[in-house]
Amino acid sequence: MGRTFVGCMFFFLPLFSMGQDLSIYRLSFYGYGDGREVRFIPLTDMYPFSEHPDSLVVEEKYLGNASLDSDHYHVLNKTYRTRFLSRLKIDETDNIYIYHFKLDSVFVLPVADVPLIAFVNPYGTYQPIPQTDYMIGFEINETVLPSEVIGNYYQNTYVFIGPGNPFITGKMERIEWTETDSTNFPKVEVQENLQNVLGRFEPVSYFKYSSGDFIYHVKNLGIRGGVGARQLVVLDKRDQQIELNQLFFNSEGTDLLPLNGVEENHGYDGFQYTGQLFRFKPRIVIGFYDVSFGCKRIHFISPNESPI
Repeated sequence: MGRTFVGCMFFFLPLFSMGQDLSIYRLSFYGYGDGREVRFIPLTDMYPFSEHPDSLVVEEKYLGNASLDSDHYHVLNKTYRTRFLSRLKIDETDNIYIYHFKLDSVFVLPVADVPLIAFVNPYGTYQPIPQTDYMIGFEINETVLPSEVIGNYYQNTYVFIGPGNPFITGKMERIEWTETDSTNFPKVEVQENLQNVLGRFEPVSYFKYSSGDFIYHVKNLGIRGGVGARQLVVLDKRDQQIELNQLFFNSEGTDLLPLNGVEENHGYDGFQYTGQLFRFKPRIVIGFYDVSFGCKRIHFISPNESPI
């Protein structure tokens, strides 16, 4: 059964309301050659940078002709912290909600208790150093949330920041695929704008999974047995309506993940999960691909709900 923690205590918390914006962040980890480790929630991509002085959120001593020999890690002072958070509409009275897939638990951290840090992004910078070359976010250090509690599963977490908890525990499940054949795969085409991706591929294998009112179908496509693309189709058992039709494929910066239980290197915990994770939202399905840059999408099992 899922759990919700504030520090090490159970606590009654406000719930997510239907009118709230559902912006999901990730928990990231950076390790350095000198042994330093930074575990934090990146927020920079959401910040509306501009050339106006009122947009400045990195102190001037870390900009311009500052040394290139350092990543200039620092905690934002009160002035810059207030400016940064206010532009993102994050209040000090809000909470940080971290959903952990492996533990099926939600960890809750008051925003006011978590340091906001900045450091030069891992790809480096050039002089004069602009503030847009900094990564800024909440640092989830050992004082805030010890590793012995959350573990090292940074990729298995989703984060929400706001006044209420959007996550539901106890309703996610690991998908266990079984092999099938072409006769079971629904007669449905891929999205028109992606059909050119399949021109060089042919069907390789088929798999399915059943859960609740839904059947999940997967068709692997490739060349000479190697998988280069994968079509996922989810049907409603009750009326055979298509609830999700999605194509995933290998590309520069995108790699297909092994299917749980039927392909090598699927890992102990697997990659594909499904279930209801968010209040007021349909089921989700995740874990079909990984990315080198940016964020993966969360797909809803509903034709009326756009991915996050």
